[in-house]
Amino acid sequence: MFGISTYCLQHQPLDVALDTLAPITRCVEVMDGGLHSLETAEPLESHSFRYFIHAPYRGVNIASLLEPIRQASVDVLVHAFAVAAEVGADVVIHPG
Repeated sequence: MFGISTYCLQHQPLDVALDTLAPITRCVEVMDGGLHSLETAEPLESHSFRYFIHAPYRGVNIASLLEPIRQASVDVLVHAFAVAAEVGADVVIHPG
């Protein structure tokens, strides 16, 4: 099985990107950011893909020496993991 990231369709709304990928693959990595930001898992429930969620990484740094930045980053990742859990997805992160 191969997967395709929604990053290649980052300028399209997420629902359009998922519809575009549906005839091509059954495995999708959703880049959680920009037009593909995941406030909830609802947009993902319209397809039965094997999902991977690429957690937000711009401005996210769980390795920061500054506690407020580190804590805010952890909060962002906790949210990404919660959304991923709703659709049984694994999560890709960048620690810093």
